Amino acid sequence: MKQLRLAIILIVVIISGCITPTQLTGILPPGAKVYQVKPFTIVALDEKEISNLATNYFKYDVYGFYLEKERVMYVPFSDQTNVITGNRLPNMYILGHEVLHLKEIEGNYHK
Repeated sequence: MKQLRLAIILIVVIISGCITPTQLTGILPPGAKVYQVKPFTIVALDEKEISNLATNYFKYDVYGFYLEKERVMYVPFSDQTNVITGNRLPNMYILGHEVLHLKEIEGNYHK
């Protein structure tokens, strides 16, 4: 069973083309914008736990949040799971929103 799982993982990786191009110039359209993002941390947890944690920082309800000084994003889990590992996945919509808060991308664009 483990060998079958490993074979499936390898096939998925090969088929999906999970490789990083060494040179982006020439492959991207002229209007594309490339963001070089330094490391940050993503913490996925239940919505209720995010609400409890957010009360330490905000006086209003949030779906997720990003602490710029610590470079940590807090996002809720979604109902979806990774098809290979079975692990719960973060809510990608909220994660994408929080990624926009990185100073390398849009920063504190709410203000």
